[in-house]
Amino acid sequence: AGGLGPHAAATHAPRTYVLVDTLGYGASDDAPEMLTVEDHAEALLAVVDALGFDKVSLLGHLTGAYIAMEFAIGHPHRVRSLVLAGMVFFDEQLRKSLRDWTESQAAPDHSNPQFLVDMWKKRADYGDQRLNLRCVRDELRSGSHEGHGHASVAHYRMDKRMALLTSRTLLVRGKIMMKRIDAIGWKMSDNVHRIDEAIPHAKVHIVDDGDMLMCNKMAPTLATLVNDFLSADGTCGSAP
Repeated sequence: AGGLGPHAAATHAPRTYVLVDTLGYGASDDAPEMLTVEDHAEALLAVVDALGFDKVSLLGHLTGAYIAMEFAIGHPHRVRSLVLAGMVFFDEQLRKSLRDWTESQAAPDHSNPQFLVDMWKKRADYGDQRLNLRCVRDELRSGSHEGHGHASVAHYRMDKRMALLTSRTLLVRGKIMMKRIDAIGWKMSDNVHRIDEAIPHAKVHIVDDGDMLMCNKMAPTLATLVNDFLSADGTCGSAP
């Protein structure tokens, strides 16, 4: 959700914003092996501790949403507010479907330049070529970790964990994203109510034009939404 950072700061809300790259991605250290959602949550705790924050507000997008939720479940006393964007429901049957899909995605052959074209085509229909270039750069930096985020989610038992969440929560969903997920066969529209039922205290916001990369493509709009939600808790926090 790094695209929100500059726009969130531009709202002049009195907060410190920290953008965290998960292990194995971006500028973070390499990961020795595939990490679980729980591993990533503990790594995030190490970041929060190292920065000296007592309590934080967290924003997680896609895989980051599961990591942020697990952090809040494991360390509720460290979380002020939680924003979960683009989180899809997976029970065991859907997790198996995600695992099968992840395993079917062959690792790119870096000896063949065609893999760069394939990377570009994956998101070409998202309609933002500058953002597509940024995504390709991120995937190149992740190296062999490109598919690990999907694999981590595919093994995370969110259906057993969600009901343990007590933090103040905002769920952000994109209508276009839901249609894309439905087309893959993961039935986001049919199962989204299971997230709402497990986290009944959560506030839900639907973004009509929101797709997979809405936190990047619609950063100014979502930054305002997030800051309004965080401001409503009456405190000033940090939002890594």
